[in-house]
Amino acid sequence: MKLNPLLLSLTLIITTAVWGQEVPKTVSQNILFEGGFQENSNGTPVGWTAGGFAGGDQSNTVKTTEERDGNYVSLFIKSLDKGMFNLNLVEPVQLKSTWKELLCSYDIRVFNFVQGPQGHHKPRMHLTFFDASGLELINTGVAVAGNLADAWQTAERKVPIPAGAASVKVWFGTFSSSGQLDFRNIYIAPLP
Repeated sequence: MKLNPLLLSLTLIITTAVWGQEVPKTVSQNILFEGGFQENSNGTPVGWTAGGFAGGDQSNTVKTTEERDGNYVSLFIKSLDKGMFNLNLVEPVQLKSTWKELLCSYDIRVFNFVQGPQGHHKPRMHLTFFDASGLELINTGVAVAGNLADAWQTAERKVPIPAGAASVKVWFGTFSSSGQLDFRNIYIAPLP
């Protein structure tokens, strides 16, 4: 008896979703339309803005690069002591009240990276949740477990949506660190 590969793959997807082992990712579920990093004429990513916090080094830069497997964005952070730099999604993502969690993932690689002295200095995706009035509820992060490398690694986490959250600001960054950080394939999907 020969198995139908389509039937087998559909069964696998349904089984993994039912048993909770893995949530299959599809482009149609991704609520972050700017996650593919389309390039502006100045080389920066469309829909994103880059900058530092107070005291951040203004010589830090961001660049979008087109690659066969898709675009990625690079953050170049020159100085360890002035390494407060981030990439912000311009518009917050609106949330539906029926959503309970967000499945968040992205790929990251680093070059010549020197991490700041504290654990939260590790590069990560940040999610800042707001209520309908714009009041910040909570800020949480999604980071790679273990050491960072110059080969692509995937960070993934299910993030609970706090009660009363109406929107979420998505941003990437690091604190008191230096080097090149590359991000791609940003994926955020709602879970009931």
